Amino acid sequence: MTYVTHLNLAGSYHRPLLVSITSQSNTGQIYPFRYINMWSSHPEFNHVIKSNWCGVFDLYPLINLSIIQIRTGKALKRWNWEVFGNVFTTVTIAEKEVEHLEKKVQKGITEDKDLLTAQHQLLTAIDYQDLFFKQKAFLNIFTDGDRKTKFYHAYIKYRRIYRTPIDRTHFNADRSYTLNLMLNDPPTDQEVWMAISLIDSSKSAGPDGFTADFYKKSWDLIKKDFTVAIRSFFQGNNLLHYFSAFWFVLIPKAEVQNKWEHFRPICLTTIVSKVISKITVKRLQPHLD
Repeated sequence: MTYVTHLNLAGSYHRPLLVSITSQSNTGQIYPFRYINMWSSHPEFNHVIKSNWCGVFDLYPLINLSIIQIRTGKALKRWNWEVFGNVFTTVTIAEKEVEHLEKKVQKGITEDKDLLTAQHQLLTAIDYQDLFFKQKAFLNIFTDGDRKTKFYHAYIKYRRIYRTPIDRTHFNADRSYTLNLMLNDPPTDQEVWMAISLIDSSKSAGPDGFTADFYKKSWDLIKKDFTVAIRSFFQGNNLLHYFSAFWFVLIPKAEVQNKWEHFRPICLTTIVSKVISKITVKRLQPHLD
């Protein structure tokens, strides 16, 4: 696993990054929360979200959103084991139950409706397993590549930079033009929803564990808190580390990986960060032609 830490500013206009690369083969590892897209296909999904997406009233919208997401993630994790359990074991058990009932129907011991119910449960379990495999196959691209990295970045040096004062009046015209672009205007509900809609639900989640599928499928329940948090950023509030953190992952480009050029870097960010970027890019596009 690769972690990127923002170090403190000290005598420089640049914030240095510390990249830490560790092995994923550690035993007893506690895995972070990961939203599974198959959850949203269950009829109880919205009920779970509605039961946990409430009760937090912090004055800072981004703090409010982070607390709700963390709590909802824990609830979804518990609910997953209660309802889905191990998707592989569930399919195996359902298959054995269908085989058992088929024999009983042939002997006239049980009714056909019991067999039909068991077959329906088996098909449902297989559907959930297929959804799980679909998302897992995409995630393995990253975990397999990251596991093979060996480089350890021990330290980062940065030096104090002295700069002569700059006359800001030279940039008055550019500043006026930039302000007229209205890039900092709080986005509308439609802007926020359009940004989420453009994010592929199959893309891997960032450090908070939530994919775009969660926001799309539970939008009616969470849109108020989410849009208020996004507007809070455009009004000048800084993103919390919970939302600004990202994972830097190296994907192997060749069978043998012993040099940096044998890897392709990928940055996994949170949906909040992606939405802010997409809104900003959308506003800039008309002025870049």
